[in-house]
Amino acid sequence: VLFRSLMRHVVERIATEAARDLGTTAVREGEPLAIDLIQRVHGEPDDRRAAASVLERVAAVLETSRLDLISVDAGPPTVVISVGGGLPTTFGDRVIESGIAIGTDGGDGREAAVPVRLGAQALGALAARWPLDRARPARAGELLALAAAVIAPRVEALQWRSRQQAQAA
Repeated sequence: VLFRSLMRHVVERIATEAARDLGTTAVREGEPLAIDLIQRVHGEPDDRRAAASVLERVAAVLETSRLDLISVDAGPPTVVISVGGGLPTTFGDRVIESGIAIGTDGGDGREAAVPVRLGAQALGALAARWPLDRARPARAGELLALAAAVIAPRVEALQWRSRQQAQAA
């Protein structure tokens, strides 16, 4: 119980600071961005739609041109959910290979990606690309990491369901 309380406090602080830096302190009056993301992932019964809802919100807040969820379940890295358009992201494969975030250091790059993990289990990557006319927000890496943590259980459920369907075929 103490651990959950501490984690909730840390997540809220990171999300609130990230949202403040992005000029979006709340989704609705008095509701921090982290709460909105958690409500989106828990309020939707379908795993794919729940993860897509979180990605749509994060893409809107970060003003990305594209945000991809890349899975590594039983095969090559594959884009499972994509929000936006334009050029495909390229950092996702490198994050999957290395297991560390890339492009989140606050530089002026046009792409960033973070691993999606459930505990120690690597599930994939969350990769974002920004258009040329927009700078990547300074705290984009923190918000991507928050989104990756929020959607991780849903990604694992999608992968499990996909394995079950493959075995049944």
